[in-house]
Amino acid sequence: CCNQMNDFMREVNKIVESAEQKWEHDIKLMVRTARSIEASTVYGFDVKTWVSENLVDAIVPSPRWECSDSGIPVKEWVELVGDKDIAIFPCVETLHLNFTFTTSDISKAYAASWYSQGSDGFYAYNHMGYNSLQGEVWDFSRKYCENSA
Repeated sequence: CCNQMNDFMREVNKIVESAEQKWEHDIKLMVRTARSIEASTVYGFDVKTWVSENLVDAIVPSPRWECSDSGIPVKEWVELVGDKDIAIFPCVETLHLNFTFTTSDISKAYAASWYSQGSDGFYAYNHMGYNSLQGEVWDFSRKYCENSA
């Protein structure tokens, strides 16, 4: 299904470009993919083409419906985008090993690891609200993670 998805991404990119002209400002397109480039391709996400054609502004490698994955190959993603202006934001999920909850401390460890591999940031959208209700601090900036190590 990569060809169909590539066509879809090209169409989305045209819509984004049209909206940028209409609203007179940049609009960024971020995609959430599987954990690796190879796994993404299996799901029909031909990220190599998207990067080569500059169809996206950010890529979010993620476990996709599974537990958080400290083994996301961030360096592989960073090497794929090279010097292009495409950000890499690995993703953490709400569940961790043995289906226990991924706390903010565990998430900070993931973030520190991913930053050390060259990620541009950290994507925690799926469960920030729940954790903030538990009174946990959710700061995954590079500076905070470096100072917490």
